[in-house]
Amino acid sequence: MSISKTLLSIAIIFISLISCNEKKEKINPSENALLNLENRFPGFPKGEKRQTDLYKLIRRVMLGDSFSIEQRSRRGEDNYYNYPCDTAILIFSIANGKSYAVPLLTEGSADYWNFRFDNFTHQKIKRTNTTFENEIILAFQSLDADTSPFAARKNIHELFTKIMGCSKMNKRDSTEILSYDLYVDRDRNFSCENGDTCKIRYRKSWEEMLSSLSHNNFEDIFWDKNSGIIYSVDYNKEEKSKHYLRAIRVYRLNCPCMFYLDNG
Repeated sequence: MSISKTLLSIAIIFISLISCNEKKEKINPSENALLNLENRFPGFPKGEKRQTDLYKLIRRVMLGDSFSIEQRSRRGEDNYYNYPCDTAILIFSIANGKSYAVPLLTEGSADYWNFRFDNFTHQKIKRTNTTFENEIILAFQSLDADTSPFAARKNIHELFTKIMGCSKMNKRDSTEILSYDLYVDRDRNFSCENGDTCKIRYRKSWEEMLSSLSHNNFEDIFWDKNSGIIYSVDYNKEEKSKHYLRAIRVYRLNCPCMFYLDNG
């Protein structure tokens, strides 16, 4: 074999290796999801090389061979918040490399959480023009994670219990719910809430949740005891639905009352 042919063969092998590496990088589901997230939420930070370098993997759950959910977190100053905070991201992925990222913004992003019966919150930070409910439903539908009643409920259960650390609620939890300490310090982007307003919201929230727990077999309710936030998930009742995740209602139990010196 001539030297020119040998050099040509080496060049072809080298180019092939580079091409393979580029393809592997292109189908990194977490990186793609975070890049897409940054486009949808411009206030999120940009990494110098990769978005995954900014976020530490906290936990991951594999659901069969084709679907996974992971949570990543970052400590830093973000344009959406204007103060140091823990930024948490959910990343949903399937085997073919397709993925979708959903942010867990602070409670001060009232438009994003769209809390039930919450007429109090005056949002001080940038609006998102979307909601947590919309983002989760988009994630599930775009990845076909809810194409059967079993898959929808199983994947939702894993998301809220294994990833987000919630407890699934039932009617026996009423005693603990009713004794929950409403007056706690939360997000500094909340003002101090009037006690009567808080109690009205709390009563309406609990009555609606109790009714669902008693009469709705197509709903699961999950309680994050650390934040005082409750997620009520509805599923489609129709047997031949294309997607079975129908709605997510979010309740805020706490009554923020935070006093601090503003030096700015």
